[in-house]
Amino acid sequence: MPNSPEVMWYEDKDYQPKESPSSSGLAASAADTETAGRVESGMIRLLVNIRDLLQSSVAIMTRLRHEKDENERMMNDWMVAAAVIDRITFILITLCFVGGTIALIVLCVIPRYTAGDGSVFALSGD
Repeated sequence: MPNSPEVMWYEDKDYQPKESPSSSGLAASAADTETAGRVESGMIRLLVNIRDLLQSSVAIMTRLRHEKDENERMMNDWMVAAAVIDRITFILITLCFVGGTIALIVLCVIPRYTAGDGSVFALSGD
């Protein structure tokens, strides 16, 4: 590694780098093993955390998809109910309009042709 203090890069091909005191011997080997163990355990913890996050995100996405499907089904049910109510309301308003028109005609036009005693006037010039 070019940025490592133990390794020096020279153009001279006969140069042999010196070993640093920290990297030689049994103490260096134990320290390297301990560092590698810490790095490995840290990586395992990270991988476990990533796995847990992925599992929780899959669970959340599954729950959200289920809720979305349930909401769509409920919305479709309400749309059918709204269509039925709309049709019933249309029929009732039409009946009220027709009934009101007939009642208006009966109340306004018919009294002109009847006498006060209930008899019907003649429409001709009698």
